[in-house]
Amino acid sequence: MTAKEFLGGITDVHHRLSAAKRKVILYAALAENVSASIGGEQVSHSRDVTANEKAILRLAEAHDVVEQLERQQQALENEIVDTLARIGDVEYEELLVYHYIKNIPLPAVSSLMNICRSKIYVKHEQALKMLDIYLSKKETERDAKGCEGTKRDKNSVL
Repeated sequence: MTAKEFLGGITDVHHRLSAAKRKVILYAALAENVSASIGGEQVSHSRDVTANEKAILRLAEAHDVVEQLERQQQALENEIVDTLARIGDVEYEELLVYHYIKNIPLPAVSSLMNICRSKIYVKHEQALKMLDIYLSKKETERDAKGCEGTKRDKNSVL
């Protein structure tokens, strides 16, 4: 897995969570505003119970989706932060956290970190390369452990 694939997961969750939150707002508005109409005119003091119930059910489902995505986002953020802490460079870690977890554009990150704008893009690429190296090393170690476990299992059977 490349660094961009690894970090891209959180970006996807950010987008899906944002869309889910917009749905909650929409369904909440629908649940409040559903009322019966006859011949195109709204009937006062009556409610379309079926439409209201459907809107409330959609709202509850949307809340569940938001909660699920928030849990998923938290788990991904924790995994990313743990992994970034292991790459060995605090500045790169900080840059990637600002950009991918806090969702701050690189020009704004450059201001936060007191790095000139042109240099932030170079540092970003360097941080991704360093993360790529770490992830490939981790994957190689995991594959080696898997092979060793397989060899042991074959030997233990004999």
